[in-house]
Amino acid sequence: MDKIILYGAGNYCDIYISSEGIKYGEIIGIIDSNPQKWNTLKNGYSVCAPDIIDSHEYGKLILTVRQPDLIIDMLLHKNVNKSKLFIYNAEDHKLLPLSLIYDDYIKRKIFRKNAVRQVKTELLMETFREEEYTNVERVIVIGSNENFELIKEFFEMLNWDITVLPGGNEEINGIRETDKYVFCSENYRGDLKKIREELISENQWLIIPLFDVENTIIL
Repeated sequence: MDKIILYGAGNYCDIYISSEGIKYGEIIGIIDSNPQKWNTLKNGYSVCAPDIIDSHEYGKLILTVRQPDLIIDMLLHKNVNKSKLFIYNAEDHKLLPLSLIYDDYIKRKIFRKNAVRQVKTELLMETFREEEYTNVERVIVIGSNENFELIKEFFEMLNWDITVLPGGNEEINGIRETDKYVFCSENYRGDLKKIREELISENQWLIIPLFDVENTIIL
């Protein structure tokens, strides 16, 4: 009998345990990306951090989540054996091997990437239409390198004479009156708090929730 790890300690996990039991193998544990669920019990099973994958022997890693694609990305990046990955369809009570739906997963991944970029660009366009960059000479991006590159490309397409720099760049060399700080990381509150008192005016900062866009795309 295969040893099984379930990924996802939510409703789909409950449905799997109550409906399937040991049909597909022996459940040896549950993992979840949410730290608040770690070291708790779910239907009598311990919920742990995803790191345990590296230290446990298992035959199947079953994704019991509503949107598995982002988790699949992470697991494949960690070199988890694709043949051991399965997706649980809670509506039909079916277990689908990733190898069977891999082509569809790749198509969704490409579509998602394009959709995410489109939504992020539209968020940037909203700030442009609201004239957030009037009299701005430098845009300082506090966020991921990916979002920095996107914002830099956005201003290049506009052909505006604005310098776009990542936060922490040596070229910044102090805050100028013509600077605009764009906060687009999940920790925007903490990032803003660090420099807010140094800003010359409250018009010098802007929050764009680019960090949350990927979670809003449902395929």
